[in-house]
Amino acid sequence: MITFIKKTFVILSIPALSFGLTKKQIKIINDSYEVSKKISYKGFNFAHTITGILGAESSFGVFVIGDKYTSTGMLKPLYLSSLGYFQIKLSTAKKMIGENPELLKKYGYLYNPDDVYGEYIKLTKRYKELVKFRHMNEKAFIEYKTDNNKFKKKMKYYESVLNNTIWIKRYKAKQPKAIKTMKWAKRNYLKYKRLNEIYIKKISKNAKSELKILKKELIQISKKRKMLKNKIHKDNLLINKLLNDYKFGAEIASYYLIHCYKLAKRFHFKNPYRQAVGRYNGGWNNMKYFERVKKKMFLAQKYLKK
Repeated sequence: MITFIKKTFVILSIPALSFGLTKKQIKIINDSYEVSKKISYKGFNFAHTITGILGAESSFGVFVIGDKYTSTGMLKPLYLSSLGYFQIKLSTAKKMIGENPELLKKYGYLYNPDDVYGEYIKLTKRYKELVKFRHMNEKAFIEYKTDNNKFKKKMKYYESVLNNTIWIKRYKAKQPKAIKTMKWAKRNYLKYKRLNEIYIKKISKNAKSELKILKKELIQISKKRKMLKNKIHKDNLLINKLLNDYKFGAEIASYYLIHCYKLAKRFHFKNPYRQAVGRYNGGWNNMKYFERVKKKMFLAQKYLKK
């Protein structure tokens, strides 16, 4: 079979297959191919490549959530993960819908250009902090602020060094390191004690006005959170669409691959097709991914309806 991209011809041979696919997987391959075939750029499409990406990204629909973990091993929230049969991020789907009038016309009800999740999480964190002050009077506010400040915490640390029995014994034995450590701890303890006293005076003086400001901020944040909930609803719908609708995923993937191909052409790469496929997974010179897609493309061709 011969596949061509503009004037570059590539001969594809189908290797011996070591395993078969289920009926559902074959249907996903065929449907994705048909969807992608209708999306073209300057007279050609990436339909065969899309079937290869489907195989490389989700093993033809087996794994629908990828890029799950952060660098520290923590689970990512869905809005930051790669989703669906084509492992598309929420931000990428939004970008493609916003940039392509055809998609915007069809999926405008899902489109929200703002990064609402990030903003909502920040606001929620601040909201929880401010709730503490909702019913506080001036006296309780002063007590809370004086107990929960960085100067007092620093004081406690240096105080623990000064009261440490081991350091005290070494100090009495006139060990140079112990003398140096105790002097250092005492100097810093007195420094933060002085800063803590200044801070308490300042808080006592401005407690009433600061409490009013914080309560006003709480009202404003409550209103903002209510407004953001409507936008978050759109993002939730888009996440569900990516996870469950492989035809929608094929559309977004096709437009994104065309987007990558256009960029590769603009950068004057020798083989813009190869660079575009690599870029889909991240990185222009992603040869490992390109080879993986090619292998999956060979496999998918066996199952495509003639």
